[in-house]
Amino acid sequence: MFISAKNVIILATFNAFYARAHVECLGFPAIVNSQLHQHTVLEEENYDAGKCAVCRSGCWGKKYSSKQCKEVFHKECIMSKDAREAAIEEEQIGDIYFMYIERFLLMLEEEEEKEEKKEKRRIQDEEITECLGSIY
Repeated sequence: MFISAKNVIILATFNAFYARAHVECLGFPAIVNSQLHQHTVLEEENYDAGKCAVCRSGCWGKKYSSKQCKEVFHKECIMSKDAREAAIEEEQIGDIYFMYIERFLLMLEEEEEKEEKKEKRRIQDEEITECLGSIY
């Protein structure tokens, strides 16, 4: 995997600022690893009704969801206040750092998927053009 100079600068800026902040001060992260669920969950805003996998009550609007198993969670349920307060500062810094890296890797994966789709469309367009060319 190639890491550009831009990404190195972003990572350095991240470490200089966010690694010195408390999780409570930053609020809820966009990507969460929790002991309550085996998969990484991503923050999303969605108004499809669903039930929180922890408390079983209705869950819509801003919530966390798992791409792998499609379960949804209230932000407050997946990151209980007790668990957030129990984390020591070093753990918080490590968690924030790894969440940033995971977000970066997810973005790279999404970019690769987009490029693959573009390539498939290009090949399909070429095949259609060849097919039409043989007709005329």
